[in-house]
Formats: sequence, structure tokens, C-alpha cells
Amino acid sequence: MSKLEVFDSPMCCDSGICGEHPDFVLVNFASDLEWLKAQGVEVVRHGHTLEPTEFTKNKEVSRLMAEEGSKCLPIIMLDDKIVFRGDYVSRVNLADFCNIPFNDEDAPPVHREENCCCGLDCDCTLPHRYDDDSNISE
Repeated sequence: MSKLEVFDSPMCCDSGICGEHPDFVLVNFASDLEWLKAQGVEVVRHGHTLEPTEFTKNKEVSRLMAEEGSKCLPIIMLDDKIVFRGDYVSRVNLADFCNIPFNDEDAPPVHREENCCCGLDCDCTLPHRYDDDSNISE
């Protein structure tokens, strides 16, 4: 079984999915990691804020952090080898890294909730930005 490790940027909680306006890139990524676990991949996530020693214990992560600072985060490793860094990747990318077949039926569901940040029946998988009045615009 493969082991995928994620070394996250500093966040207020272990997943970054918190607060009044969660980052839906992180929401989708958390969902994608759960999907990966269901495919039999061991997934371990390390938060820089909560587990700083994990970052220093890993020689490659420690080296990158020393050279580039936190701009190299997140770092995604598969079986102790860096497969991606500097951004969160999609479920398609994760499947590719782990050599898991992927099809459209495996795509993440559209996030639809009554309490969604962008209104009833919205598609929160689309990137949004907030204007000065905290109103959402696309």
C-alpha cells in the first residue's frame, strides 16, 4: 500500500476548513484525500502549526523549508518522494500520482448546501473572491 503525506502550510486548524469563509480549495482537497483513503492509500497530513517537528524530521521537507520558506508548501510526498509542492492538486492528480484509475464518476460531488457561502444550490467548487463588503463575486 502506498503512503501519501501532505505537509500543509500554516493554518488555524488541521485541515484549514474552518472559519466563516473556508477556502474551498482546502474543502475539495480534504474530500479528495478521503477518496484516496477509500482507494486503499494511507494518507497522513502534517500541519505546520500543529506538528512543526514533523517538518524538521523529514530531511527533504526541512531542506526545502530552509531554502524557500513556506512558499514551497504544501509539499505532497508519495512513499517518501516529493511528487508535488507549492499548491494543492486535484483528485485526478492524486489518482495519477498513486497509479489509481480515475474516471468522471470518481469526480468530487458538487458542493451544494443550504448554508453554502454563496447561496442556495451554489457550486462552491468554483473559485470565488470576496470584495471589500464580503460579498461574493465570480
